[in-house]
Amino acid sequence: MEDQFTIAQGILNVGEVILQIVVLFLYLKKSKQTVLLAFVVACFTFWKTCLYMIQYTPLCKGSSLVAHLNYLQLIGLFIIPNGVWILISGIEILYLWNVLSGALKSTKND
Repeated sequence: MEDQFTIAQGILNVGEVILQIVVLFLYLKKSKQTVLLAFVVACFTFWKTCLYMIQYTPLCKGSSLVAHLNYLQLIGLFIIPNGVWILISGIEILYLWNVLSGALKSTKND
C-alpha cells in the first residue's frame, strides 16, 4: 500500500478500538473516569472521520481518489458509512458534554 494517510488512518483506528474497549471496561467497573474517556474517544472518532472525509474532497485535491466511483457507489461506500460515524460520534459528544457540564454544575453547588 502506498497511501501513507490510509496507513496512518488504519493505525489510528486500532488505537480507537483499544480506547473503546477501555471505556467499556471502565463502564463495567463503574469508574468515575468512564464519561470523560468516552467523551475524549468520541471527539477523537469525530474529528478523525471528518479529516478522512475532507481528504477526499476538492479542498484537499483528493477528489481524484474517489473519481472512479459512480454516484451510487460514492454515496453507498463512502458518504453514508463515514457520515454515520460522524453523526453517532457527534450525538455522543453532545450527550456526554451535557453529562460532564451537569457534573461540574453539581460540584460547584456542593
